[in-house]
Amino acid sequence: MNAVPYSLTIEAFERLYGDEKPYYEYWDGQAIQKPMPTILHSLLQFILVQLFWERGLAAGAEVRIKLSNEKQPLPDVIADERLQHPYPTKPFAIAVEILSPEDKMQRTLRKCRFYAEQGIRYIYVLDPEDRTSQRWNVLTGSLELIGELELPSRPAIPMTTIWSALDERPKTVDVAGEPSTI
Repeated sequence: MNAVPYSLTIEAFERLYGDEKPYYEYWDGQAIQKPMPTILHSLLQFILVQLFWERGLAAGAEVRIKLSNEKQPLPDVIADERLQHPYPTKPFAIAVEILSPEDKMQRTLRKCRFYAEQGIRYIYVLDPEDRTSQRWNVLTGSLELIGELELPSRPAIPMTTIWSALDERPKTVDVAGEPSTI
């Protein structure tokens, strides 16, 4: 007989895992640990937050969203005209997932479906290692390759701008196994 996994209440989850790093997400009574971010992952988060702010959007990284009592993920980056403090409890415009080498695509797709079900219109999945960018298509329920990040009521951000910014940042970071210049 298979044992039923122990189910956590949201209160127990917050008490046990709320401040743990790497962060945990709450999914249907389970604490699911997020993969450890890489340097490229962190740099891309920083670049995206900065670009969103430059375009007049409020943005943040690793913000727990509380749109549901059953699921409380931490998108890598979120953005909107205004973001609720301390945690969004209503849909916002943009959710970005940045893939780390340990990320599982099935889990990423589950998160994209959840974001879409909650009314988030712009859902992106970026891979800084492969330099691929995708947007969730609500009609087909799948990811599609894109060349720019569309924004609400603003000009899109070309992916070439984002990847170029990412290429500039690691000049002082050991990304190729070479000695760092830091």
